[in-house]
Amino acid sequence: TKSILEFARGVQSVFIREPKPKWKDLPHFAALCLDFPGELTPPGPIQLPQRGTRMNGARSEARVRQWLEEEPGSNFLWMRNPNDHTPKQNHPEAVLTRVAAEALQGGRAAGRLHSGSVLLYSHVCPCAACAERIVEFQRLVPRPMTVAVATPWKSHSYEVVAGTSDRMVYRRFRQEGIRVVQLPLGSTWSPERVQHYYR
Repeated sequence: TKSILEFARGVQSVFIREPKPKWKDLPHFAALCLDFPGELTPPGPIQLPQRGTRMNGARSEARVRQWLEEEPGSNFLWMRNPNDHTPKQNHPEAVLTRVAAEALQGGRAAGRLHSGSVLLYSHVCPCAACAERIVEFQRLVPRPMTVAVATPWKSHSYEVVAGTSDRMVYRRFRQEGIRVVQLPLGSTWSPERVQHYYR
């Protein structure tokens, strides 16, 4: 668990300028890392599309595929939540696992797995539909993968949006041998934000 926390902080350092943001909402993104617990390559911050410039699902997926082609040395894929995220196939977790699965099946990403395993860093607990895409991807890779969830939703809020409980999603993962880690709030948020969450 310690190495997962350290790796998750590394993911956050790439995508989030401030280690523990004070603003209300973190950028909603996901990153699929193909060589955990190795180094994230290429290093350095990545400019995520901001709220006013977020792309739709089709353009976001095209950007993921472009990243895969233009950064052959990269061992991770990433995606910001698109502005038309109601269709579940547009969710970052669904897009990343779909694109990565196609790359693995086409022999274009197998070398990136190296000696490590796969870690999916998710902003919130994936929905049930995305969970099934993650399970399908797990069956393509040789080692048990890890799903690290950065920001918990309060159960009643998650159930209204996702139509199921996060506990059921986590149970589904564990049945397939997928390790689930919920990151401590103190690892992601400022003390003020943590206090606000528990009001």
